[in-house]
Amino acid sequence: MRKNKITQAQIIFYQLYLAFKIDPKRFVPVWKLIGEVYIAELRIWKFVSYQASAQMSEMKSKNPNLFESTKVIGKTGAKYNAYRLNQNSSPDLIKDPELKLFYEKIKRNKEYRERIADFERANGITP
Repeated sequence: MRKNKITQAQIIFYQLYLAFKIDPKRFVPVWKLIGEVYIAELRIWKFVSYQASAQMSEMKSKNPNLFESTKVIGKTGAKYNAYRLNQNSSPDLIKDPELKLFYEKIKRNKEYRERIADFERANGITP
């Protein structure tokens, strides 16, 4: 993975990861995965294309125990998939090497930012 290259799969994973942190039981409809996404830990905006559904199929095949899906019928009667991280997910379930590196990068950056914030609070520094 190049330093600044973020793949569509990684952005989709990030959104499912955030949803999992908020509510592990919640499925995210595929149409909510499309559009502009802010990755706070990396302080960048990225865009997920309309091919999110195809990306999810590929991600599920590379990480068979990491994702769960269900069929949803929308208000208009349209049928589509909704996804979530497995409720028993752990970093060990991430089999795709690029996705695993991305997860580790996010965790590392989040922990770094939390340490800086703790230091600033402890020393009365206003960010």
